[in-house]
Amino acid sequence: MAWRRLWRTPSVFNLVFWDLMISLAVLSVYSARLSRELPKSLTSPSGLLAGHAAAATLAPAVMWRLGLFLATVLLIVTPFRVAGLYGGAAEMVVAGEGRRRFFYFFNVARRLFWRGLAITAAGGLLLAAVVLVGMGASLLGGVPILGPLALAAWLLAILAAVTVAFRGLGGLAAANAGAWAAIVEALTWCWKHLGITLGFGFAVGLATLAAFWIVVVAASVPVLGPVLAFVGLWIITGMMAVIPTVLYRATTDEDSEAAA
Repeated sequence: MAWRRLWRTPSVFNLVFWDLMISLAVLSVYSARLSRELPKSLTSPSGLLAGHAAAATLAPAVMWRLGLFLATVLLIVTPFRVAGLYGGAAEMVVAGEGRRRFFYFFNVARRLFWRGLAITAAGGLLLAAVVLVGMGASLLGGVPILGPLALAAWLLAILAAVTVAFRGLGGLAAANAGAWAAIVEALTWCWKHLGITLGFGFAVGLATLAAFWIVVVAASVPVLGPVLAFVGLWIITGMMAVIPTVLYRATTDEDSEAAA
C-alpha cells in the first residue's frame, strides 16, 4: 500500500530532494569545520567502541563549536527536516496529489516546526528506552537462564520500537491532536495489537536492511555507482516518509470500522 501511495504521489520526491540536500549541507559543514579538529575516538567507530575519553582531550574552543553544532542539528535542523519531510508527505497523502510548489518543503517545515520538534524529542526518548533495555539485557547476559530471555526481550523491544516509531510519527505528522495525545495513542494501539506490532517491525527492519544492501552494491558500480546509490537512497527515504501516514490512516480506519 505504501509503495503504491508513493508512486501515486510523486511530489514526495521533491520533499526527499530538499531533505537530502540539507543532510549533505550538514555533513559538509561537519567535514569542513569540525572533523579535522576532533580526535579519532570521536570520528571512527573503533574509537567509539573502545570507549576512549575523547572529551577530555578536546580544547575548550573545539568543545564549544562541537556543542553548538550538535545543539543546532538536534534542536533546529532535525525538527525542520522532520516537519518538512514527514509533515509534507502526510499532507500530500491525506489531500491527494496536486500541484505543489518547488519550495513546498520549506513552507511545511516552517508551519510544522514545533510538531517536528515534538517528533524529535519523542524519537530521542524512544531511542533512550531501547538503549536502557539493551543495557539491562547486557547485565543479565552472563546468567544461564535469564541471559537468553533478556536478549530475546531486547530484540522484541527493538521490533516493537520500530512500529511505535512509525505509528507515532504518522499520528504526529498526519493528525491535529497534541503531541502527548498522539504518543499515548500510538503506544496504546501497539500494545493492543502486539502481534501486528512485532510483525510490522520485523518486516520493515528486514526490508530496510535489504534496501540499504542494494544501495551499497549499486554504489560499487564503476562510474555510475554514486548516481545509482543516490537514486536508491532517494527512493528509500521517500518510502520512509510515506509509511508512517499510510500506517496511521490504515490503523485508524480499521479501528473506526471495528467500533462501528
